[in-house]
Amino acid sequence: MKYELNTLKGLNAIEKVICILLVAALFFIVFWQTLCRNIGIDCVWTDESARYLFVLLTYVGAGLASILGKQIKIDILVYIWPKIIRPFIELIGSIVTVIFCIFVTISTLDYNINTVLAGGRLSAVLQIPIGVPYMAVSIGYLLMGIRTLQIETIPYIKRLKRKKTEIEMIEEGRSEE
Repeated sequence: MKYELNTLKGLNAIEKVICILLVAALFFIVFWQTLCRNIGIDCVWTDESARYLFVLLTYVGAGLASILGKQIKIDILVYIWPKIIRPFIELIGSIVTVIFCIFVTISTLDYNINTVLAGGRLSAVLQIPIGVPYMAVSIGYLLMGIRTLQIETIPYIKRLKRKKTEIEMIEEGRSEE
């Protein structure tokens, strides 16, 4: 299956750069943590910062995985249907995924704004508002929703329209005879 990667190229590049920077930062933080532990220096900030960076990397990476269609889905639910129905089932699954991503994005944003940021809780070691690392969930699901819409939903709709047009042309040819 050929993916339509021409749209939102800027977002692709930004996501890749963010993932590369996060991996580099994680590498250096964990390296520093290991080095300090072996020397006997106490660096408590490295554990918490590595944990938050890893969570952010996971969710941004999930958005990148959606570009390749590698998000979690149950293929058997598509393949149990006859081939003629499969495109509709895939479209329904894609729409459900987008709706779920939108729901999770809105819910986590609401949670962060009304509960976490309003409460003023700070992280234990870094002393940053705890809502900042929690935003990784919102960012990740927003990216997954955009990517699923871009890579799956819109191409499925275009294919179904193309097939509908082909069927109409065949029927028009039959009616003229």
